[in-house]
Amino acid sequence: MHGAGVGDLNGDTYPDIFLISQADPSKVYFNNMDGTFTAGGQNIGSGADSPIKIVLGNVDGDSDIDAVISYNMLPIKVWLNDGNGFFTVSSSQFGEADEPYMELADLNGDTYQDIFLTIMDQPDEIWLNDGSGNFVNSGQTLGNATGYDYSASGDIDGDGDVDIAVSNSVEGVKIWLNQDNTGSFVEAGPYFSAGIQKVALFDADLDGDLDLFTSHNTDGNVLWRNTGSANFEPLGPVFGYAFMTGIASDKLDEDDDFDVVLGLKENSGGNTIYFNNSTDTCHGSVTDIDGNVYGTITIGTQIWMTENLKVTHYCNGDTIPEVTNPTEWVNLITGASCVYGNDAGNTATYGRLYNWHAVADIRKIAPADWHVATDADWKQLEMFLGMSQSQTDSMGWRGTAEGGKLKESGTTHWTSPNIAATYETEFSGLPGGYRYEGGIYDGIGLHGVFWTSSEFSSNFAWTRGLGNIYSGIRRFDGSKVDGFSIRCVKNASCCNGATGNADCSENDESDISDITRLIDYLYISHNELCCMAEADVDISGGDPDISDITYLIDYLYLTHKALPDCL
Repeated sequence: MHGAGVGDLNGDTYPDIFLISQADPSKVYFNNMDGTFTAGGQNIGSGADSPIKIVLGNVDGDSDIDAVISYNMLPIKVWLNDGNGFFTVSSSQFGEADEPYMELADLNGDTYQDIFLTIMDQPDEIWLNDGSGNFVNSGQTLGNATGYDYSASGDIDGDGDVDIAVSNSVEGVKIWLNQDNTGSFVEAGPYFSAGIQKVALFDADLDGDLDLFTSHNTDGNVLWRNTGSANFEPLGPVFGYAFMTGIASDKLDEDDDFDVVLGLKENSGGNTIYFNNSTDTCHGSVTDIDGNVYGTITIGTQIWMTENLKVTHYCNGDTIPEVTNPTEWVNLITGASCVYGNDAGNTATYGRLYNWHAVADIRKIAPADWHVATDADWKQLEMFLGMSQSQTDSMGWRGTAEGGKLKESGTTHWTSPNIAATYETEFSGLPGGYRYEGGIYDGIGLHGVFWTSSEFSSNFAWTRGLGNIYSGIRRFDGSKVDGFSIRCVKNASCCNGATGNADCSENDESDISDITRLIDYLYISHNELCCMAEADVDISGGDPDISDITYLIDYLYLTHKALPDCL
């Protein structure tokens, strides 16, 4: 076999294997749902056509997984899936060069999978998908016309679009940055590390950005750490000196970092697994006042709970009343919680449902150093997942696959089809349902709805929703008497330790926005302050109070007394 692609090719949710061969016809091996595989009856190609590389993805917009295969000295062919794992070659054939390698990704932000094509001894090319699986040369050529090229794709600079790392056996590695998700690429810098063969991108050090792995058959293999803005520095010792035919990375042992498998040329001593010894800074836990322990996950620069809140006491120890009677529920003007269907068995999986009065209660419902996610917190998360600022500011269902990235995958808890659910963020969004008009329960298995702590009006507050038939995220105003789930976010670290900087503006002296933030905390929405110590302006100890506002006003407008330990 010369290459492999893995994906659910017949729609039964189990991953199948598409193997390409230069000795025999290529074939699909279907998963028997127990980890064993049976060859399909279809012969794909002839072997004599010398397939080089296969990439899998939905290229024609019909929801199943298709295949794009490159060949030695022949055009690239698109093989369309009928949904059952039977493939038919399409009329879309393109490129005619020596040993082309490919990356399949949405390069121009139109949701269709495009092709970045690397070619021996010629500049690289970008072929854009018209939405039907037909690819058109964009006309842009990249790189030098010398050497063998291999590529890897991913968001290298953290701006939400797909960038490309390309190796060149003569020049070295070049990073190409996508400009505003347009599919137009510019160089991030010069070539580095001449003689590189294969490349791979994955988050090796668990800091949220993509690092670079490179292979070299004489100088060894190197891991390059992404230091930001697509700049890379070598990390750790060089290892291995065999010719690589492939690199793959995934979580192969019991921790949560990415390990590497090196595919070696024949008679090179076998394929080696290198285990990553990084410390896992991505996963953690937090405990509420009741002793419930929640998993946590770092997504971008935020740390989120991976479970819905289930606490029954405020942080001061006061009980959050549990109200089961529907009439009593809809007439509440104070905080309360319930369990979906009044069935305590739902708590472990889906957590509890709360009205917004519990969210806004000054006694606080989130664990210490955490807060109920704000509308702004959700927007930050959504933009990290790929939404634009204008999308996050709008109402209704927004985005493309951002909701899918938050949902738990499969149909154990979600009702089929659970569209686009990938679990890739490990947010584990669950369909805990809701309690709405008349105190009625509805939507379990179909919808997950989450309060924010941000008020919309006197009777409504901002919420977020995930759905089994939606791939995006819904933003809408929910009635404060409704019952929704809650996800909490860890407070930001103190910005600079400057007392009086209540809004935690980085390197910012105390100003009117700090007074506004304190007033909001004490009297309006009661949103948690990110750095309580910085907001204790008069250094009296304890939580900020009216004297801290007075001290700030005095500093800014009256006597201009210096703030203690302040900028």
